[in-house]
Parts: sequence; C-alpha cells; structure tokens
Amino acid sequence: MTHKYKSLLIGILFLGLTFVTNCNQPTLARLSNDNILGADAKASLLQASKRIDGIKFAPLGVNSSGAEASSALLNDVLIPVLAEIDPDKYYKRDGVDACVKNIYVLGLALPNYASVELSCKIEEVTSFDFLN
Repeated sequence: MTHKYKSLLIGILFLGLTFVTNCNQPTLARLSNDNILGADAKASLLQASKRIDGIKFAPLGVNSSGAEASSALLNDVLIPVLAEIDPDKYYKRDGVDACVKNIYVLGLALPNYASVELSCKIEEVTSFDFLN
C-alpha cells in the first residue's frame, strides 16, 4: 500500500470515528419526533399543572387567587426539580406525555408536584436513542 492510500484510509477512519462519537449531540437527537427538549418538557408539565390548579381552585371563586398563586409558585420551583429536567437536554416524549396525563389524573387528589414525584419517569435521550 502506498503512502497516498494509507493517508486516505486514515482520513476515512478518522471521519467515521468523529461521526460515531458525536451521535449523541442534541442536533441529532432533535431529528427524532420521539424526543423533546427539556425546556419544552418543563413548559408542558407546568401548563398541565396550571390547568389543573384552575379547575381545583375555581369553586373557591375570588378567594382562590392567592391559593392559586402560591400553588403556581410551588409548582414552578418543584416540578422541574422533581422531574429531574435539564432545559438543555433531550428527553423521550412518551415519558413527558405520560407525566402530563398523570398530572391531570392525580392533580385533583394530590398537589401537582406530588403527582410528578410519585408517578413520573422521564428518561433522558442517550446515545443512539434518536434512531428509534
């Protein structure tokens, strides 16, 4: 094998290894419809908690604004922490959707952050998960 062909082979191997080691980058994870950015997942969970709080506190009438505000503050702080969501990472959409559904189902009986803690399992997208 001549030097020219060895250099070409090494270049191709280097390019292939570079692609393989960078497969878990967010730009590739974003290609799958089964993945959701952490910031969007957090927004979905908080929107569900606000809706269920609106239903929960509506019978209280005007007096519910303070309770709803304190509940929203607790939810804004605790839900992302308990769900272990990093806004810059990608997560599997089915776990986020299941968590939103659990907030709606358990939200009238439990505080929203408690339903997230007890019933949500949101998985982070890892290497090669974007292919599924």
